[in-house]
Amino acid sequence: MILKYLGQGLSSAERPSIQFNYLGDFDDATGSTFQYTTENMGDPVSKDNQRTDILLDVSGMTVNGEMTINIRYSDKVFDESTVQKVLSSYQAHLEQMIITDDEQKVILTPSDLTYNGLSFQTIQEITKNNEVEDIYELSPMQQGLYYHWLLDPKGSTYFMQTSYRMKSQSLDPSKVEKAFGKLLNRYTILRTSFDNRFGEVPLQIVHPQANVDFNYQVIESKDSLENDLEMIRNNDIIRGFALNNPTQLRLILVELPDNAYEFIWSYHHIIMDGWCLSILINDFSAILDSLQQEVELSLPEPQKYSSYLKWLGKIDKNSSSQYWENYLKGVSAPTLIPFEKSIKGEKPHFATEKFSIEDNELKEINQLCQQLGITLNTYVQAAWSYLLSSYNASEEIIFGAVVSGRPPDIEGIENMVGLFINTIPVRITVNKDDTPRSLLKKLHQDSVQNTGNHFNSLAEIQSLSPLGKDLISNIVIFENYVKNEKESFENVKVFDQSNYDFTLAIEPNENSLNIDFEYNTSVYSSAITALASHLRNTLCHFKTFVDTPLSEFGYLSISEREILLKEFNNTEESYDSTSTIISLFEKQTVLTPEATALVYEDTQLTYQELNAQACDLAFQLQTAYGIKKGDHVGVMIDRSEKQIVSILGILKSGGVYVPVDVNLPESRKSVMADNLQLIITESFYFFDLDFYSGDSLAIDVELTGEGSEDFESTALDGGDIAYIIYTSGSTGEPKGVLNTHEGILNTMLFQKNFFKVSQCNNIAQFSSFSFDASISEIFMTLLSGKTLHILSDAVRKDSHAFEEYVDKYSIDLVTLPPAFFSLLHIERLQKLQGLITAGEAAIVGKAKEFLKYGTFYNAYGPTETSICASVYKIDKGYDLELNTIPIGKPISNTEVYILDSNKHLVPIGVSGELYIAGSGLARGYLNREDLTSEKFVANPFVEGTKMYRTGDLGRWLPDGNIEYLGRIDHQVKI
Repeated sequence: MILKYLGQGLSSAERPSIQFNYLGDFDDATGSTFQYTTENMGDPVSKDNQRTDILLDVSGMTVNGEMTINIRYSDKVFDESTVQKVLSSYQAHLEQMIITDDEQKVILTPSDLTYNGLSFQTIQEITKNNEVEDIYELSPMQQGLYYHWLLDPKGSTYFMQTSYRMKSQSLDPSKVEKAFGKLLNRYTILRTSFDNRFGEVPLQIVHPQANVDFNYQVIESKDSLENDLEMIRNNDIIRGFALNNPTQLRLILVELPDNAYEFIWSYHHIIMDGWCLSILINDFSAILDSLQQEVELSLPEPQKYSSYLKWLGKIDKNSSSQYWENYLKGVSAPTLIPFEKSIKGEKPHFATEKFSIEDNELKEINQLCQQLGITLNTYVQAAWSYLLSSYNASEEIIFGAVVSGRPPDIEGIENMVGLFINTIPVRITVNKDDTPRSLLKKLHQDSVQNTGNHFNSLAEIQSLSPLGKDLISNIVIFENYVKNEKESFENVKVFDQSNYDFTLAIEPNENSLNIDFEYNTSVYSSAITALASHLRNTLCHFKTFVDTPLSEFGYLSISEREILLKEFNNTEESYDSTSTIISLFEKQTVLTPEATALVYEDTQLTYQELNAQACDLAFQLQTAYGIKKGDHVGVMIDRSEKQIVSILGILKSGGVYVPVDVNLPESRKSVMADNLQLIITESFYFFDLDFYSGDSLAIDVELTGEGSEDFESTALDGGDIAYIIYTSGSTGEPKGVLNTHEGILNTMLFQKNFFKVSQCNNIAQFSSFSFDASISEIFMTLLSGKTLHILSDAVRKDSHAFEEYVDKYSIDLVTLPPAFFSLLHIERLQKLQGLITAGEAAIVGKAKEFLKYGTFYNAYGPTETSICASVYKIDKGYDLELNTIPIGKPISNTEVYILDSNKHLVPIGVSGELYIAGSGLARGYLNREDLTSEKFVANPFVEGTKMYRTGDLGRWLPDGNIEYLGRIDHQVKI
């Protein structure tokens, strides 16, 4: 009636066409003045007052325990059969309600539940076998955890376990169980099951009572105490959780000798985060105390988890989504943790490394945080950002950070139990010019800006980036939990396992900052353990050098530097420094004068014959053309024995050997010719020397045989230039590399021994003479008294012809580019004792196949380092289990440094640029002082020496081998 007078518009509002009127209960009233009668009394409502717009008029009453329902209906709209069906259905529902009421069971309807997306029938199906208090959706974080559980219901991902020890002389296990039961009934989330069979989304179902999963055990022996406890913990982890059960929390009490007790709490992360466990243990302790002391306990009524979910459902996620989309714009690659294994295991196995910062160091860090107005969490994240930037050689860093997810808008949120935490991406740019102070301020400002956007699930945020699930490779957790002030816990142990292969956890205490990282040992090598010292050093450096540019920072420990500089580069090998490759060749000629030195098609030369022809050429060079020590002599002839004669003759005369490939463009040959005093060629190439205006010698017609017996080679020093190989830079402009006699001698002496040339007879010369690999093939053979087989172009370019040659001439050792190696049928190379690949990444499958028959070598070395700087050896018969074949360890008298962009050493497992130093280092580039200064830089580790900057990326493996990772500039070497 009140509404009638509230406004003019209400009087004309649309009136309902269905009317219901329950007249009441009329019990047997014997002895009373009035009684109900069933006799006809006429129309209950005057015709003048009857509404003509009522289509269905339902009325009912109960008389003497019997209910009667009448329906008056418009026969213009409904027929009798329809009304009869309505009556029958109504009767059936009333009878079901009466039966249910007799069973004293509460019937839930959609309006009774937090989640109202279920039909009445579905609710009855859910409650058919279980009592239900409430039903609601999962939070975004819970959805992610539930998805992972569905993928592996028996796995330990997101299984959480915390154990601690305490002393008690009066602990009653039955009261512990009772206290645990009271705790379960106190919080709705502890009486919750999870199910995806009803509705369109997974649901969590709250039950009025929880199953108390409590177990009491006794360990009597001290001898096996820790092992027995570990077994109990592990068995509990293996047991896992079935999320469709009404509780996901259990407690094991283990009685130990000397009045000690171990409490083992296990729960699935889907019900709560670590903050909550602190709340529960505090409550549990209070409940247990009250039971043991037999006193009443009054704890404040806890807030239900559903109130958080209701709040979550009301917030505007669209604006947060827009924030995260803008935040992630431009992120093109994830930030990775280094130290990955070449071959990863199939099943995850986790290990943990820990360290602490205490006393004055922690005090100074806290003082700096207060001074800058930042949190300890921000401080650690900044140090982690710097470390990730250094590891990845990238200014753009992104990682995951776990936030509390507890909105301050909800009253009592800090004491609510449930899963609130969320993982959000943290993106930061770490510039070289940044100092710890500026980086800390940037990270703090970023944290303040994203505070209101912590409630989108990580899956939602990841969907806004092209990287998707690969956006984050590691997460940082700051465990700032409520402490139990009454109890003194000992031997605290925690097990928790996420689906991330790397998790960094920070736990601040009053007197220490405890940091541990959990990593998947199936993914990461043992080198990752060094990360603990890296982060610790960085945290301490930040407070000490707060205004120092990060580019000046280092994070390696002294022991790591010792390993990288000395252990991995312990390559010193002494040899006669007065020797040269020519003097050693001449000695070999004396030892094996009649042995076959080389073979080319039908031509064979003994060592004596080869030496005689070389002496003849050297004599001609000096007497007829005036070649003296240090003069550059080009060689442009076809593949034949004459090439070897030319090289030896030039070196004997004191000249510098410069190969000129016949097939090179005129413009490139012209650049090379500008610095030549002479070209050795063949008579039929005289008309192809337009690019050159100097003297030329036709080796096929000008050798006279004079001076071959008494010719004495020019005395040479190790620092004299032996040969010049032209390579191309990123612009394609040729640059001549000045390689010394010391460098080539060092390489040859190493390779003779390492490749076991003494055990060979026939060695193939496959490489083009314009490549320095040919120098290696020639001299490791001729300095060993073995036979060099110069392969014709026809054999070099035809894999089948090559296989036939190897078989026919019993070739023992060959150096091949991987591209050609990939074309070969390995079973046809059974006579090879050893196979060397170089110049490109080795092919694992082919190498593994070859190991059935011989030893495989993977060699690496820029021209600027005298052919070879490192080699990896795999012995015959070895079962190769690598995804990539390393480039090995430094050769004799060679140092390899792997450095970051600031020329700081990078640790084992971290990629950096390869720098090479030692005896094999070239003098530089011919007439290119600018480029020489750029590429041959001062060696900061050995005063007064140089190192070559390769432009190649690599990383140290824990065993001291190097894994090649490609070019920094992705250029292809020609």
